[in-house]
Amino acid sequence: MIFFDIDNTLIDHNLSERKAILALGTALGITEQPDDLAQRWQVISKQFYAQYLNKELSFEEQRTARVKEFFNGVAFRTTELSKKYNFTRLSDDDAKEIFSLYLEKYEEHWSLYEDVLPGLEKVRHLRLGIITNGETEQQLKKLSSVGLSEFFEIVITSHDAGYSKPDLRLFQYAADKAKIAIHKCLYIGDDFDSDSKAALNAGMKACWICRDGTPAEDYFGITVIDSLQKVQEL
Repeated sequence: MIFFDIDNTLIDHNLSERKAILALGTALGITEQPDDLAQRWQVISKQFYAQYLNKELSFEEQRTARVKEFFNGVAFRTTELSKKYNFTRLSDDDAKEIFSLYLEKYEEHWSLYEDVLPGLEKVRHLRLGIITNGETEQQLKKLSSVGLSEFFEIVITSHDAGYSKPDLRLFQYAADKAKIAIHKCLYIGDDFDSDSKAALNAGMKACWICRDGTPAEDYFGITVIDSLQKVQEL
């Protein structure tokens, strides 16, 4: 059975996130340079999302915390939308509202990498599944939005399992749910440590998809590919 990660493996999460925060920044009149703005949001997002995965914050709490931290010290000019908020002291309700605006833009920009559909078509006769960190409803919505739901027999999320990558128990949980021995599974993801290395240590075969082509060879028993169209060769 082949399991896949979702974000930055099937769906270009980083691009969606960048486009969404820049669109929100324009609406709110933020004057920082686009690259600085996007990088700031991504760093803050990873910080608070990690706290959610570590069960230090709820899913909603990490969203609110992201917004409050992001607007701490950001320069902007007044727009019709920005007049609504006191950015020096955002309330929880205002932070939730702003995150909802961001989320609308983020969902609008969900998109697949070009190699995903051709790659999945080549292996759709096999058993395919998902192992992903995140909240179940949102991850299922992503798959449905980009037309991938039909490919996957089973979707395992950290939210449902109670474990987050790189916890090895998440991979065993997925194999158990699929009723298959873990050594008969292959896991494909974009993060070397939390996807590929963790899957290998859990007992799965592992494949690291690295689309920027940085590695020239396989790492520590982990196969490296630069396109999902090469999955069939595995």
